[in-house]
Amino acid sequence: MANILIVGADQGIGYYLVERLLEVGNSVTVLDRQTGHIEMLKERYPKGLLTVLADACDASGIENGVRQAVEQFGAVDIAVHNACLCTFENERDTDCEVYQKVMDVNYFGALRLTKAVLPFMRKAGKGRIIFTSSGVGVTGFSNISPYAASKGAIESLAKCLKIENEGHGISFHLFHPPLTDTKAASGISVPKEFKADAKKVGYGLADHIWSKKFVICHCAASKGAIESLAKCLKIENEGHGISFHLFHPPLTDTKAASGISVPKEFKADAKKVGYGLADHIWSKKFVICHCAGQTVQMMLTYHFPLSIGKMMTRAASS
Repeated sequence: MANILIVGADQGIGYYLVERLLEVGNSVTVLDRQTGHIEMLKERYPKGLLTVLADACDASGIENGVRQAVEQFGAVDIAVHNACLCTFENERDTDCEVYQKVMDVNYFGALRLTKAVLPFMRKAGKGRIIFTSSGVGVTGFSNISPYAASKGAIESLAKCLKIENEGHGISFHLFHPPLTDTKAASGISVPKEFKADAKKVGYGLADHIWSKKFVICHCAASKGAIESLAKCLKIENEGHGISFHLFHPPLTDTKAASGISVPKEFKADAKKVGYGLADHIWSKKFVICHCAGQTVQMMLTYHFPLSIGKMMTRAASS
């Protein structure tokens, strides 16, 4: 069976994810700031479970945990970033420091785990890395914009790293659990009966952990940071007569894009793009493009993000 490492699994979905993975014969290493709950599983699985005290915000602690997992169980087959911080205030009552702290746990925590485990996976020539995301990273939601923005960020990170690492036999994926009855979600004012059971979700994700799909859900019925932030703040501020929008320019011939190895003739003219955005600045659309052709391109990008990303990467490298 597999050697699986999970950051953030002492309670909630993560706990039941570990329980199920151990039940079916995997070796599991858990890195968490607290391990009191997960330690109880050692009574049933003394040889299959390793727990390491580590903080998702501390790179050295994550690196140490990865080394211990490799020493005890061998090469890491799957690494999961499940650590989570969620706050429940609107933007007006949330300082920038809170946004930074949430990003440090949810986004940079995922990046720290990735950087710690990728060298071992590249050496082995295989592996998969999974980030636990959320539907609000796609849709936006009121009063949790730091959390939603961080989830939008890891969605984009996973897409980029999936494209970069395919040649190494390493795949990237997203867990997409539903709104679940956990401590992390206790501040969301939704009746308990509308929240999923943490055990069912954790067990379902464990059973689908080898899915080839980019987005992995716990059952068949379930389905970038600044975009998620804009969606959240748009919802929060509609009652104040304030709207939020996104400019989506194409790849443009600018100094900022000079490092992208795409022929100049395939880059849009900066003046045309700037003038076009100016002419559409009062558009009621959430996503504002400089011309109709770019609007169609963005629709395709949202519907087929990985396919478009791979196509652009191939074009840049040819």
